[in-house]
Amino acid sequence: MNMLKLSNNAIPAPDFMDVYDDGKYLWGSAMNYNGLFRVDKITGKSNVVKYFDARNKLKNFYCAVYGANGKIYFFPNRDRAIVKYDTLNKTLNRISTVTINEGLVYYHVKAKLGKNIIAFPCVYDGIKNNRAENIIIINTETDRVCYCQMELPDNDAEQICTVGCAVTGEGLIYAVSFNYIGIYSFDEKTQSGHWFRPCDKPYAYSKIIRDGDAFWLVTAGDIKIIRWSAVDNSYKEYGDFPEEFDPGDKSVSYPFCEILDLGERLLAIASFANMSVFINKTDGRIFECKAMKQPCAEDAPYNSVDEYRFAWIANKEIIAYSNRFRAFAFHDENCTLKKRITCSITKEALNENFKFDVDLDMNNRVFDEGMYSLEQLLSLKTSNYSNRTRIFVGENIYKTVMEDD
Repeated sequence: MNMLKLSNNAIPAPDFMDVYDDGKYLWGSAMNYNGLFRVDKITGKSNVVKYFDARNKLKNFYCAVYGANGKIYFFPNRDRAIVKYDTLNKTLNRISTVTINEGLVYYHVKAKLGKNIIAFPCVYDGIKNNRAENIIIINTETDRVCYCQMELPDNDAEQICTVGCAVTGEGLIYAVSFNYIGIYSFDEKTQSGHWFRPCDKPYAYSKIIRDGDAFWLVTAGDIKIIRWSAVDNSYKEYGDFPEEFDPGDKSVSYPFCEILDLGERLLAIASFANMSVFINKTDGRIFECKAMKQPCAEDAPYNSVDEYRFAWIANKEIIAYSNRFRAFAFHDENCTLKKRITCSITKEALNENFKFDVDLDMNNRVFDEGMYSLEQLLSLKTSNYSNRTRIFVGENIYKTVMEDD
């Protein structure tokens, strides 16, 4: 849980669960503003591009994001719509709706395979009694969306928690879930898949990365590093972490937010763990990556239990996002910190960029406290949308305004 430590007059910076990096800008859905934001990779300045449809007080309707062919796709997080932003035409459109009869669906894990983007459900409630199609496939050339079912390993499963995936050399995608034993192998061409165990131990996994014909995995629960060969189905297990290593809450099973391939070694970037670590590929030796250590948490403007939330490699740079500081840390291939950009937004930027997106559902838009000034709130009362808009900017103010009609 995040808690704000800013002054009352400060404007909270946008907070992200995922971004798409186009080389110049980072694009993502801000959890705390429910909007499409663009962050300058040099200055950290954030701009509101569009506001998403908001149909209740939840703000983080979208999480996973991926871009291709000048288009940026957003996958549901506590919503059921798949949304596309066209960077050329500057339009935001709903291109499909995930059909779920009950429960909620979250999409945090995605992969690019050829012209298609495939997204796997991170949390899908009610799956025992609702065998709906829950894997999303988007053709980035035509924007055609299709769905297929993620087969379950048993009939008693209540929930899917896909937390990582890797594309294989055979055109398959291996996905892992920290509450399921084994790996899910998905064939995009046949739109089918199955679960299998890469070793003879009942491990579930929280992360996976491809390394040639082999794959490295992080186990859930008691943390181990597994190197599994897809050629001869052999595996090696490593678990000699530094003495000071603490994986964090084992019930969360998420010590690392990402594993990155740095050539001769891997870098596991801390999420709930107290340190990021290197893993030597030759002998499995594990040691701390001190360069990834963040500034003191007590100096951070936001309280957060996780060290980093997500990370990736682009143009030989390691980029990791910290929601403690609402900042992106840029490291070189040797993990030396090059710069840190802190996301920022002004009240003027939030206000002047506000607009209704008429191509999205408008009927139940929600305005949350901190989004608009009193003047804007009162102006909404007399707008064309006042009769169908729920406003949460101070309950007493709202009631008083409505009683004056």
